[in-house]
Amino acid sequence: MRKAFFINILISVGINLLIKPFWILGIDRQVQNICATQNYGLYYALLGLSFLFGALLDMGTTSYNGRAIAQNPDFITQNLGFMLPLRLALALAYTALTMTVGWALGYPKPALIWLFLLGINQATASLTLYLRSYISGLHLFKTDSIFSVLDKFLMILLCLPLVYTFSGKQNLNITLFILVQSIGYAATALVILYFLWLKSDKIKFHFSVNKSLKILKKTLPFALMALLMGLYTKIDVVMIERLLPDGKLHASVYAASYRLLDAVNMLAVVVGGILYPMFSRMLHQNKNCLPLANFSGLMVLIAAGAGAVFAYLFSTEIMNLLTPKNNLYTTSVFQVLMFTFVPMALVYVYGTLLTARANLLYINAIAAVGLVLNVGLNLIFIPKYQALGAAWVSLATQSFIVLAHFLGVFYLKNQKPTSHD
Repeated sequence: MRKAFFINILISVGINLLIKPFWILGIDRQVQNICATQNYGLYYALLGLSFLFGALLDMGTTSYNGRAIAQNPDFITQNLGFMLPLRLALALAYTALTMTVGWALGYPKPALIWLFLLGINQATASLTLYLRSYISGLHLFKTDSIFSVLDKFLMILLCLPLVYTFSGKQNLNITLFILVQSIGYAATALVILYFLWLKSDKIKFHFSVNKSLKILKKTLPFALMALLMGLYTKIDVVMIERLLPDGKLHASVYAASYRLLDAVNMLAVVVGGILYPMFSRMLHQNKNCLPLANFSGLMVLIAAGAGAVFAYLFSTEIMNLLTPKNNLYTTSVFQVLMFTFVPMALVYVYGTLLTARANLLYINAIAAVGLVLNVGLNLIFIPKYQALGAAWVSLATQSFIVLAHFLGVFYLKNQKPTSHD
């Protein structure tokens, strides 16, 4: 099993390294440098806001699916045709909630238009992740690796003339940048849906209120987990933009530093995406998951630790390359955030095992404490230390979370996995 994990990781990471870092460093960074700093800062804050309620889009169905399909491959035929209409209803609820919160926070009409478009993008991206859960659940990891980068590949093709030609730079604005992402997400979702249609030609679309409530009852713990994790991970940039008088500027600084963290964190997401169906199937077969968890945890710790140390030692050079207006402030934020990658990456190993074992009560309790810790510390540190304060709070929160997950893996190792089938 460890050999299979290692081979799949090499393939998936290799494919992701070809595409996603270029999107973040070659496209997104260029957009920030071309567009006004405060415009990009507002965009990044709104992007964070659109993430906060992303759990409502999914309601835990992706995690539930990955576990169910790994244990029963016929689940795709039984469930897909019913779940798509349900997810459309969830998308409408998510959009209404996100727009209401944006209006309540006092964002002007142009910002609310951006927020609406970003919400549509989040809904489409969430649908893509959901559809991919069927593919990874069937252990088609190579196929899933290709689909995992298809959206960014399409966005890169569309953005290249906008950020690397003179006429493109003249016409580039945040609205156009968001719309390009919309095309990439929508096209990818359609391609994956067609692939699943070919894999199972017995799919019939239907909707039932009673069945919806039954499914949502099963997935509610997964949804709560995703909601809490989204809040303590993404609320910092919203708080920066809202709490500081020049919040858009500081949100832009935070975005410049967080960009590389997002890039490397994608690799940890790949690890978790492969481990989850593997853990689920092993648990279904009553196999011990701890050797695989410790092996992958050691791999992640070595890679993430080495990356964080490298980023710290060469932080000035990296930020000078990424941000023309780099200074000591942005470099300091970057140094702290890159060390945050170590606990974040390890959560994708030990948190994934806890999720596969359905130790959701424990996970949600830890996530709730993490959210309270994050918000409370940010209220203290952001007004005084600005984006740097948020970076330190993020490191503290993620360190607490991974320590609690690590202890939970061993403390709950003899607990029988909970059934949600």
